[in-house]
Amino acid sequence: MKLLRDFGICIIMAAVVIAAAFGSYPPPVVQAANITALTGPNDPASLQLTVNSLIQSINKGVSGIINSQFTASGTGADTTEDTLYTYSLLPNTLALPGQTLHLHCWGATGATANNKTMKLYFGASVVTTPTAATNAKGWDMRLDVTRAATGATQVVVGNGSVDVTPITTFNNAGTDDMTTGLVVKCTGTNGTAAANDVAGKGMTVEISQ
Repeated sequence: MKLLRDFGICIIMAAVVIAAAFGSYPPPVVQAANITALTGPNDPASLQLTVNSLIQSINKGVSGIINSQFTASGTGADTTEDTLYTYSLLPNTLALPGQTLHLHCWGATGATANNKTMKLYFGASVVTTPTAATNAKGWDMRLDVTRAATGATQVVVGNGSVDVTPITTFNNAGTDDMTTGLVVKCTGTNGTAAANDVAGKGMTVEISQ
């Protein structure tokens, strides 16, 4: 896979070098990739910057996982809201209407009769589990965030479950500023100060273009 990636980058770099000699990118290649054409001559001294810019342009049009975390985490011996996982989105991650983020966080509760609460955030939008004394059961939460057709607004829908009990569906018309680096995070809160009463198993952030 690394060899294939490196070969692809070499092809891109070769195309940039050839383009520099002719003063612009060949229009058929650019149009085929749906990448905005660059104007003016290319400076060979800025080859790395040009290649990185091209890679970023390609990535903006590709769906897939943009962050995944699978290291086990847990709440501390406290009753404050503890962050299990967090990820800062790049500005303008959702730049076009219809682009959607799929957030997923999951874990398990401790084998105690203490109350526990789990939450999943996108900016100011949050889906939450009921506060309950769930004993040694699995939980998961999801948020789908879609850039609305007009304005800096999002359509946010969240759901999940604790053991076999569904979480009440969350619906929100989000107004977070997508030009900033918004934070995605998954948290747990203990009802009693017992470490790892809420355990995180993983979180993923996926984008659909």
